Amino acid sequence: MNLIKLKIKYLLSKIGYPASGIQHPASRKGFTLIEMLVALAIFSTALVVISNIFVLAGRAQNKAAEIEKVHSGARLAMETMVREIRAGKINYNKYLNNINLAGEDELALLDAEGRSIIFYGGDCINDSSRKCLKISINDGQEAPKVADITSNDSKLIDLKFYIRPLSDPFMPLPAGIGDCLVGFDEDNSVCTCGDVATDCYPDQTCETTSVTDFNICVNANIQPMVTIKFVSQSAKAIHGEQPLVALQTTVSTKNYER
Repeated sequence: MNLIKLKIKYLLSKIGYPASGIQHPASRKGFTLIEMLVALAIFSTALVVISNIFVLAGRAQNKAAEIEKVHSGARLAMETMVREIRAGKINYNKYLNNINLAGEDELALLDAEGRSIIFYGGDCINDSSRKCLKISINDGQEAPKVADITSNDSKLIDLKFYIRPLSDPFMPLPAGIGDCLVGFDEDNSVCTCGDVATDCYPDQTCETTSVTDFNICVNANIQPMVTIKFVSQSAKAIHGEQPLVALQTTVSTKNYER
């Protein structure tokens, strides 16, 4: 009998069962309630932190994609204006040879074919609640053709054109009294000047030339150039924010008539 008991204990010990027989539940090893609560609290905190990281990363990715979309549209609009400036010339007659030093809201050009091209800001054609960069092309034969350049994903916030010189540097010398701004010398058929501020166009100088012994208004010796300030914004809010993109560039015309 004792031999049988010894064999049973031996077999039980092989499978990990306590040789002394069944233990009281209180004596078994395990996690206490406090340990389980602490582990649960740590796990919950880590889960919240990881979830916030994923949410913030997703928001940053969406915002970056929207900024890139607005920036791409702004670059396209800027390239369109730069291309027309380089290929054409500034229409000084549109400004009456008196361009605002603080900047103009419109850019008036003449292309190689003599067509009038105007860039300006206004209500979008398909959405009057947004402002768009617009282009107007007029060949003098029919009504001007107007189109929006701003993409549907963005809206125009600010647009300014800073043009130099302020008057046409290729203006011909006046040949008669009708061409003079203020003064006129009947014998020499040219405009005379005494005070550059009142007698000449902006950026002109009042000086004696090699062919005259009196002062006349002389055109500015500056190649026409335009500085464009262009600010656009996303048309929709991304997580409560509307990304803003600001671009600025200076470009000169290739036209030179001297």
